[in-house]
Amino acid sequence: MEGTKRYAAVLSLTEVGLGSMLHSFHVPLAGHALSLNQGAILTFALKRAPSWRHAVEGSAAISMAAAGMKTFSPAGKRLTPMLGITVQGLLYALGVSLGGRGLAGVLLGMALLSVWAFAQSVLLAWIIFGKELFLSIRDLWLNVAEKLGVPTEWGVWLLVLAVGSKLTCALVVGMMSWVAAPEREERYIAGLTERITRGMKKMVAPDPGGGAGDGAALALRDLLRPWFVASFAVSVGCFAAFRGGDAEAVIVYGGRVLFLGWLAFWAMRWGAARWRIWGFR
Repeated sequence: MEGTKRYAAVLSLTEVGLGSMLHSFHVPLAGHALSLNQGAILTFALKRAPSWRHAVEGSAAISMAAAGMKTFSPAGKRLTPMLGITVQGLLYALGVSLGGRGLAGVLLGMALLSVWAFAQSVLLAWIIFGKELFLSIRDLWLNVAEKLGVPTEWGVWLLVLAVGSKLTCALVVGMMSWVAAPEREERYIAGLTERITRGMKKMVAPDPGGGAGDGAALALRDLLRPWFVASFAVSVGCFAAFRGGDAEAVIVYGGRVLFLGWLAFWAMRWGAARWRIWGFR
């Protein structure tokens, strides 16, 4: 139990401290790096678990505790990382439950954990934009491939390469964490904690607010996020091209996307604020 608390504290500090800094500076692939770090910490905890049952339950408990503490992040997103941390922990626990409390379980857990960052982004985009975004991306790639004179199948292989690269990194991290000596584990955690603490001192935590009005206004600002603007432009532009100048249909589709986007962003902020009030009062 004490070991679970220790690793939950380390993962929480990492997600709240390091995660806030990376997201504040919009560091590319920050979410993928954090998920690999989560897998390493869960593997460290698994090695100290007294039994298979404790290993499975501990992986889930550590992740859910860190997800709850994510509500206190001084900067960056909250609810989507909370969802990611929780699901990744459950997927890791599933891998351990199927593969056992050994290297096989670790590698299976890391493999399942590694793909969620891609799946979560796809699900969120599908909820907000619908299938039109994916059809637009497909048609955009077909046009680009034709202009460049490259096989259209390259698009699928690029996607496979991206997922495969993350999967390979996850397996390597899992293997290294499993074979790491206790001294190396302690150095890793100590160095991680020191860097996070030093970086957090330079950050000023804004007033989290939490009111419905504040969340609604901030959700409007979220609509200006670069990834949302780019996705909106691609999906609406391609939708307009397919509709052949049907202005009414384009306006309705664009309005629907903006409303669903605002609603999703507002729900994320409201949910994070409620989690903080209900779970950590």
